Amino acid sequence: MAAFCFPLDVLWKHQMGERYCSWGKLILVTFGMHFGFTYISIFYMAQSHLTNSRIIPAKWDDTVYGLAYYGVTLVTWIFAVSNLLEIRRRKRAGILLHSFYIGTPRFLPDKPFVQSFVIPAGSFLAGLALYQIVRPVGLCICIAAVFQRWTYCRLYKEERTRQMDQQDRELMNGWKSGEAGRQTPPIIVEVAKRTPSVHSGAKESAFKERWQGVLNRPPPPGQS
Repeated sequence: MAAFCFPLDVLWKHQMGERYCSWGKLILVTFGMHFGFTYISIFYMAQSHLTNSRIIPAKWDDTVYGLAYYGVTLVTWIFAVSNLLEIRRRKRAGILLHSFYIGTPRFLPDKPFVQSFVIPAGSFLAGLALYQIVRPVGLCICIAAVFQRWTYCRLYKEERTRQMDQQDRELMNGWKSGEAGRQTPPIIVEVAKRTPSVHSGAKESAFKERWQGVLNRPPPPGQS
């Protein structure tokens, strides 16, 4: 489902992971956009207008639709290629980043509220505005904005679960591998429910150091 909101993500975000933003995905998404625009356009062709007839004269209908379709495609390619070049420079510099990282906002602060609400809402409003002029293209952008919100939450939950599972295994293995004599059993740490966020490398390092502190903590008095 992330492919539905990929054109919006490359516009709003940068510093993406190499498996989330790739040449193959860009090409497939381009074909998917063409299919989506064409499929939705069929329903508006039955009404004889692809654009808002109160704004665009009928004789300019096909021209304006073509400009909107190719314009959206061109903007997607410009920002996607920019992300791909950034990934290439980062790899050459030896900078490691989670390969499915969905990006950092380009124009806005990297905060949970921005990622989970402001960006999808901005995408939806932009699609709604374009819908008043070119209906099929605007409708596609509105649908993509809904998937942008849903995909962000789903990817964050999956990645967070994977990280917690890995850390749980490390805790249990450390406790069973001869360190059990000086440590208490692994402590269950409750993760508070909150708005998803994308962690930077610095936050991940601090998170791992906190878990390492749990492993190295001395046992309570009275336990050997």
